[in-house]
Amino acid sequence: MAKDPAHTGSNRPIDIEKGIHERTVGLNVEESGKIKGPIVRDPSGKAEFF
Repeated sequence: MAKDPAHTGSNRPIDIEKGIHERTVGLNVEESGKIKGPIVRDPSGKAEFF
């Protein structure tokens, strides 16, 4: 979940940190019950999660 398809192949720390942050936010929203899970990354990189 931390790997963001929008930044495939990037080793820049900011891209890695952003991917981890997005994963954390997505999982927290899912765990809170605000969205029905399980969420998965959009492989196209055009959206964050499905």
